[in-house]
Amino acid sequence: MMAERLRLDEIKHLDRKGILFDANIWLYLYCPLGGYNPHIISVYSRCYSDLLRSSNTIFTDVMILSEVANRYLRLAFERYKRDSNQASMDYKRDYRAKDDYRTALGEIHEIIKNKILAKTDVCNSQYTRESLSDLIDETNPEIDFNDQHIVKICKDNGLYLLTNDVDFKNAPVDIVSHNRALCN
Repeated sequence: MMAERLRLDEIKHLDRKGILFDANIWLYLYCPLGGYNPHIISVYSRCYSDLLRSSNTIFTDVMILSEVANRYLRLAFERYKRDSNQASMDYKRDYRAKDDYRTALGEIHEIIKNKILAKTDVCNSQYTRESLSDLIDETNPEIDFNDQHIVKICKDNGLYLLTNDVDFKNAPVDIVSHNRALCN
């Protein structure tokens, strides 16, 4: 059976489905530091609002939340380096000791706890030594390890993946996206 590809405007046809939000979607919604395209932010924000009013369930996962937090903190670091004119600053050695880091960490913790987790269900994949080894064997050059984990979550739980990441173009999961490269 071939994986389904839906454009965002087709999401209204889904009924009582589980939808896993990729990290890039959460970043569009809650990371003003990213400087993302306002049109992309707008279409995914509208989609999120529609899903919250629908019979569908939004899911997240610990690895996705880790990606969101790490990207948010790295963007805060880049902003801090630029604003303080300290191009050679080291993230772990220098930045994590700064008040700016603690502020950014507090911000992303609030976003995750009060915005993401408050509106989602959590799904996890349980791994054994063998299934983790299989996951590593299934990883191919077109998709990184974290993305292969996301594919496994979607397959194990029958979820659609909401993403804008073209790396999932050939992934064997159902996808909803605004990215034409994923839907054509």
